[in-house]
Amino acid sequence: MLAVLAAACATPGMASGMTSGTASGTARAADEWNPPAHFAPPLNEVWNHVSPTYPDQR
Repeated sequence: MLAVLAAACATPGMASGMTSGTASGTARAADEWNPPAHFAPPLNEVWNHVSPTYPDQR
């Protein structure tokens, strides 16, 4: 999980993209979330741990 956070902090353009919202100033959830390819394996590893460990957090 720390690797994902470190990669997010090291990715150019991520800091500015994380603070911007919609024109009204509120953030909206995407219909489908597709992380960058280099994030997919670590995020999948975290998800595979969290799902069985915390089944009531869905």
